[in-house]
Amino acid sequence: MSKRVMTDVVAVVLIIVVLFTFYMFMFANTKNSDGKNRLFVHSSYDSYTLQALQWREGRIKLDKDYPWLELAIYKGDYYVSFPPTPTVPMYFLTFIFGRLTPSNAVVMIYNMLAFVFAYLLCRRLDASVFASIVGAAFSCIASACLFLSMSGGVWFMAQTMAIFLTFAAMYFMMLDNKVCWHLGMFLLALSVGCRPFQIVYFVFFIYLLFKRYEFKILRTWKYFISPGIVAITYMVYNYVRFDSIFEFGHNYLPEFTRDYPGNYGKFNLRYVKSNFNVFFKDHPRLTEKGLEYSKFGFTFYISNVIFILLAVAVIWFLIKSIKDLQPTNGVEVIMLFVLVCIHLFLMLMHRTTGAWQFGARYMADIIPGALLCILYCRNVLHKRPSPPVLALLAFGTVLNIFGALEMFL
Repeated sequence: MSKRVMTDVVAVVLIIVVLFTFYMFMFANTKNSDGKNRLFVHSSYDSYTLQALQWREGRIKLDKDYPWLELAIYKGDYYVSFPPTPTVPMYFLTFIFGRLTPSNAVVMIYNMLAFVFAYLLCRRLDASVFASIVGAAFSCIASACLFLSMSGGVWFMAQTMAIFLTFAAMYFMMLDNKVCWHLGMFLLALSVGCRPFQIVYFVFFIYLLFKRYEFKILRTWKYFISPGIVAITYMVYNYVRFDSIFEFGHNYLPEFTRDYPGNYGKFNLRYVKSNFNVFFKDHPRLTEKGLEYSKFGFTFYISNVIFILLAVAVIWFLIKSIKDLQPTNGVEVIMLFVLVCIHLFLMLMHRTTGAWQFGARYMADIIPGALLCILYCRNVLHKRPSPPVLALLAFGTVLNIFGALEMFL
């Protein structure tokens, strides 16, 4: 085992210990109404466990209505209105815990795994151990991911699992082993079954494969087998439930089947203006009463400070590229930044801004793309992180710890 590998193994072990200790503090300070530590309880908003229990009975539809959950109603039956990937781990956990799966602990584990793979991704792209920890912390602690990882509700479980799988997919795609490229494509396909817009990063993955085979496209066909199988599985599952290969349930939520002013469906360009005002203009304010903010979303780059780091990295890269005329990784940086912007715009088309939350949880889905773009810029995380970078990390960390604790008190 090389010295570098040993260093990373030790670092990952220490990261897991530190993160677990950190979460013990977080959950110890956010008790349930009955006084129990929230880490060890089942979330009543965990639709995936309900779905898993029905799978065990050989059914896809739920046994009854659960009015407090976002359930799709189709032909008089009730269905989980989310893609199916997060149900799979919960299916196996039901054999151990029954109905009371530790869903809060599951989302915590997903965020810890996201941190580990974000660290490994940074290391793979030549960042130092310290810079890699900084990059992972920007991604998973100084962001809405921290808030998301404090509750096992269906929405948060889908997001944390998607982010973990996307980071893992990116890491494996960066390795030299062709088997890992297959795994990367497979994992990204699984992430789409958590959050469908993760599909945008297939554009970058496919570009990498084409480039590695000198754009002899036909030689890359085998890498599309596993994601193709996953996609067909989603389509069959959707068709069995809703008679459409593309429908996973959201269009059959009661809020979208009723006709009322301002209802233009789940996604529409008409929502962009109002969502832009929330995510770009609605800043938290420090007043005599303390920090005042909307619990239905505010500026995404304040709650997810990695996007400020991304802007700095890209501007720095562009300035250096103008001077050098032949920039390294120019195509990759531009492609990733465009994909991040597309992903952001798609989120602005959503009917809601994410409902009850601290910050801008929808934008957390974009964080893996943002970190990868920063790494390809090879500047802010490829030197010893400067005091301004560390100050930004400290600000984001303190803000999100405050938010997570206050929202779940």
